[in-house]
Amino acid sequence: MPHMKRIFQCLICVGLSITAEYAGAQNSRTISLCPKDSLLKWMKGLDVPGLAIGIIENGKAISVDVYGDVSLNSYWNVASLTKPVTAVTVMSLVNKGLWSLDEPVSKYWVDPDIKDNPWKDKLTTRLLLSHQSGFSNWRFFDSSKKLTFHFEPGTRFRYSGEGFEYLRRAVEEKFGKSLQQVATEQLFTPGGLTHTRYGWSDDRDSTLFATGYNQAGKAYHNPKSYDVNAADWLTTTITDYTRFGAFVINGAGLSASQWNEMTTLQSHFDTTQANKANGMGLGWQVIRDLPNGEFALTHSGSDPGIATFTLLFPISKRGIVIFANGDNGGPLRSLILRASGIDLAPALAGYMAEFRPYPIVMKGAYSFDLPEGWRAERSLFPPPFAPQVKLKGIEEIRFPPGWGIAGRPDYWSVAYMFWLDKGQQVDETILKENIKSYYDGLVITGGGPVPHHIPRDKMVDTKVNIQKADPEADDAATYTGTVYMLDYMQMQPITLNFRAHMRTCSDKSHFPIFLELSPKPFEDPIWRALEQPKKNFSCMTTDPHHRSQ
Repeated sequence: MPHMKRIFQCLICVGLSITAEYAGAQNSRTISLCPKDSLLKWMKGLDVPGLAIGIIENGKAISVDVYGDVSLNSYWNVASLTKPVTAVTVMSLVNKGLWSLDEPVSKYWVDPDIKDNPWKDKLTTRLLLSHQSGFSNWRFFDSSKKLTFHFEPGTRFRYSGEGFEYLRRAVEEKFGKSLQQVATEQLFTPGGLTHTRYGWSDDRDSTLFATGYNQAGKAYHNPKSYDVNAADWLTTTITDYTRFGAFVINGAGLSASQWNEMTTLQSHFDTTQANKANGMGLGWQVIRDLPNGEFALTHSGSDPGIATFTLLFPISKRGIVIFANGDNGGPLRSLILRASGIDLAPALAGYMAEFRPYPIVMKGAYSFDLPEGWRAERSLFPPPFAPQVKLKGIEEIRFPPGWGIAGRPDYWSVAYMFWLDKGQQVDETILKENIKSYYDGLVITGGGPVPHHIPRDKMVDTKVNIQKADPEADDAATYTGTVYMLDYMQMQPITLNFRAHMRTCSDKSHFPIFLELSPKPFEDPIWRALEQPKKNFSCMTTDPHHRSQ
């Protein structure tokens, strides 16, 4: 096979075992792990230096294992895995009659940004925990930098960390305590979570903090957060979070009615028939109607250099927790899950990308720089959201720090490298068609697995203009142009300028195309920054990270 052998096509580990046929809650198939050498090989190929995995069987945490540069005592920022912890804490208050799911939280807290909007009185704990607030993920993503309703609360789903933070402020106002104090009383102490807290504390050993690494294997140097945040930056150990998973599987200390409230679908990611069993409960993604009467509770988390995940099966009382300290932790997680022997994997694949048989792209036979503070993605090309793209290969993306933050000078600015299979013809017309197909798909899905909601009156037709320019140094051909499209983050039209660079390479099976885009004019300093990733580009005739699996 050619260099696409870098893609793991065989995902079943030698030694994988399933110990029992499904026979009810206490005799279900176990969740198995690959041998250590397989896990370490995957970690190396994906530049993930540290990995921690917890396994739950029969409602008990039966194993926690660590690999690479982390230990059982390592503290992890679990990113959005903070949200289920906040949800269980608040549900404990509800369970004791101290808090209401359906009382307007405006009784206790109103953010000054929305004090004059009557929709503020529609916000309830139920809507906030099920991501139906109408807020953006974070207010700084909006051009105004203020908290804003994008739709009437309770009318549809939109993932929002702001919603959880809004709930935190209301809880703290009512009880006169920080969420840290409330969680300690309601969950951390009764649940035995002795190494868990919101944010970092200097009374901990800083050498035990699991540092995050970018896609190129370089450490991030972001400061630790000391804030109490209901949506992000819970710090814990793999042992504690696995114990939390077992606590949830066993009912989370809730009455049957409150447990049902938490695990009932409250909102759907979309309203198609195919996704009627998949959506948000209270703080958890809930997947219903699985075989053998099972359902799943799951959540993931992602911050720079960190990828976290948990998947729980309350009926058969089993689950898995995975922490990885690298930007490629998501693909690593998928490899682990697909080789885990989970009997429900075929059904879960209909709802979770981690269980779908897409290839995992490892390091390629090239170097493409990642500037300090930037974020990287690597995937097969074309991506799932743009199947109309005809070109095939590998896509490398470099995102400046402000790519998704309205008002930042590098908003919507991005650098691509497409490592394309040889034998494909690319000219001005083909390049134009493929750029249009790519951005058509990106607008419709936001880069995600399913279409997101775009009001009909906001839609615009994507238009691409392109012209050949004088070739730049090292280019076989250079093109410039514009992409007129919908900015789906702000729901308004935007025009991106672009430069495309065709190059040749000593690699006999691939060739690169570079593409830089920004709404800024070409004389803006952002264009010098966008040129940095390709500045030291090199390709090799032999792939030093070649895999044959």
